[in-house]
Amino acid sequence: MPKATASRESTRYDLKSLPEGYVMLRKLSYGELLKSRAIAQSMEMSDENGHAKGRMVINLDGVAIYDFAHSITEHNLEGDNGQLNFLNAKDVLELDPGIAQEIEKYIEELNKVPVETDVPFDSKSAKQSETVDLKSVQT
Repeated sequence: MPKATASRESTRYDLKSLPEGYVMLRKLSYGELLKSRAIAQSMEMSDENGHAKGRMVINLDGVAIYDFAHSITEHNLEGDNGQLNFLNAKDVLELDPGIAQEIEKYIEELNKVPVETDVPFDSKSAKQSETVDLKSVQT
């Protein structure tokens, strides 16, 4: 039977933005991707006098911190106090922006799901509890 779980193998990426620098990255599991998405955005809803109010919060630094901590398995990157520890949010946030964005790009490429599919999305297949009639939502 074919294996359907995420591989724990790491792939080496030599950094163009930092000669001699490298990171070893592993693909995130589906559960980790869901957690990353949940960190990325949250929505708060409230009801004041019959009027629905909503607020969306986008947390990009939280996503980067989570993805770096869970994707990077090995590296040779150093800061002012020695080797960086990507389980420490401070070390992620202190990275040079060019280096951090290059690592982000590799993490995104590694976890990208091919768009090709033979199964078209059909909103009728969604459970009734998952669909919302937008006409009934008051603004």
